[in-house]
Amino acid sequence: MKTPKECVEYIDKKFQEAYDKNLSRFSIEWGKWSREMNLETRKRIEDNDPESEKLKHVFGYWVVRSQILELYFNYNFLRKTKIKKLAIEATQIKRIIYEKEKTQR
Repeated sequence: MKTPKECVEYIDKKFQEAYDKNLSRFSIEWGKWSREMNLETRKRIEDNDPESEKLKHVFGYWVVRSQILELYFNYNFLRKTKIKKLAIEATQIKRIIYEKEKTQR
């Protein structure tokens, strides 16, 4: 089982791979790993995992990164502001997950 921090790092890694290949969030490659991760994360939340609160933030982070990926896939100069706003939101969610991990140690 991955910690929430490891989940975020995994999402970032997969995002970069998909971005480099110019994939859509609706692609099979993106959907395959994210489905597996989401099923595992959802099960841990339902089973009252001690890290379930942070895992809920992982869902939010994944959603934002998926939206950014789709905006890059359908890139248009007018969407640059939307991408920047979502990137800021992703950074804030990541910060929440990392800070909660520090306080629990």
